[in-house]
Amino acid sequence: MKNNLKLGDKKSFSLVFFVFLIFLVFVLSFSNLDFSKLITGYAISAGELAEIETQTAMLYPVEASTEVGKEISYDVVIYPYLDGVTGNMQKMNNFFVAVKFPQQNLEHKFTESLLENFELNVVNGPGAVKITGYGMNPFEDVFVFEPLAIARVTFVAKIKADTEPLIVEIVAPSIENSFNDDRTEAEVFSILETSELTILEAGLGNFIAENYPGKTWMDLTDAEKNQVKADWDKLTPEEKSQYAVCTPSCQGKQCGTDGCGGFCGAFNGQCADGELCLDGACGCKPNCAGKACGDDGCGGLCSDIECDDAVSITPSDFNLNWLLYAAILFILAGLIGFGYIGYKKFKKKKEFGTTVQQKPILGPEKQETQQSIASPQLVAYVKRNLAKGANEDQIRNALLQVGWDKDKVNAAISEGMK
Repeated sequence: MKNNLKLGDKKSFSLVFFVFLIFLVFVLSFSNLDFSKLITGYAISAGELAEIETQTAMLYPVEASTEVGKEISYDVVIYPYLDGVTGNMQKMNNFFVAVKFPQQNLEHKFTESLLENFELNVVNGPGAVKITGYGMNPFEDVFVFEPLAIARVTFVAKIKADTEPLIVEIVAPSIENSFNDDRTEAEVFSILETSELTILEAGLGNFIAENYPGKTWMDLTDAEKNQVKADWDKLTPEEKSQYAVCTPSCQGKQCGTDGCGGFCGAFNGQCADGELCLDGACGCKPNCAGKACGDDGCGGLCSDIECDDAVSITPSDFNLNWLLYAAILFILAGLIGFGYIGYKKFKKKKEFGTTVQQKPILGPEKQETQQSIASPQLVAYVKRNLAKGANEDQIRNALLQVGWDKDKVNAAISEGMK
């Protein structure tokens, strides 16, 4: 018999697949995991964030000035977006970005997170700062793709550059989901904005503040800039040195930098173990490693899942549980499918009875209702096959295989061999 997939079997497999999809949607719909948490940055205003285009990565401010010996801080701002994907389906846990800068003019001093519960891994290379942000709790620290500030990078100026603005730029931004080791290959950034930086001679910033109260170099008109430079150039080196004073300030800050290339706090700008530096303040660092529920160590919860003391659930257990659910689902789907196929075959057999049978090699062409023990039809069949050379056992087996009664078969053989 050929083992072909019949139309009914195809329908059965379609039914199994449909049941699988329904079950999967049901499980995800009632999952206790919250993947819609929105986290916003701190430095850039909501109005400025709202003006950013989708698929943009940039540094804020886009134009800035500082002077030799003083700091300049940039907020890394991103708006990742996937075309053709529903907004509430666009979420991320981790991010990667690099900030490229002219190393002969700037020195990287400090990088801090602007996202709660996100820890940074910062690699300071030649002319570039590579930043990877990790959600401390992959079950909770997830946010929908929205424009937000994710990190603040601070440099100290070394050499002036006041004729042509320097370019500080963001490169290679990407996002990833912490449940997946591979970063997404989707095109989530297509616009990379650069920032222009002017580095003034040491003291010129204080000179501007004295002569133009409330203004910085970026606030001056071109005519005012020309006048400031002319007045500045009239000063002697001794007079300029009186303005070239940077006063460190750590007021209200527990970590980070002091504005003059130094650090605040007792750990070179960092916080003590178990704490995160967030916008100049040290706070408890949540610890949900290996936990999918329970206390995060900072008075919060690792997730909205109720934690059963008798059952410890870890992220690895979570993955194993999903594998178990999938295995149970496939087994259930298989049972349903095979049960449906069996039912169809039983129904078909019951409907047609034994009238539809395979022809055996030596079998009769037709079966009819038996009227007597030695059916004339069977007797004729026995005689015909004996004449063809078949023996008694071959004839008996052939008739029994197609459903003839044993007693009638034996009687027909006995009659046919007379």
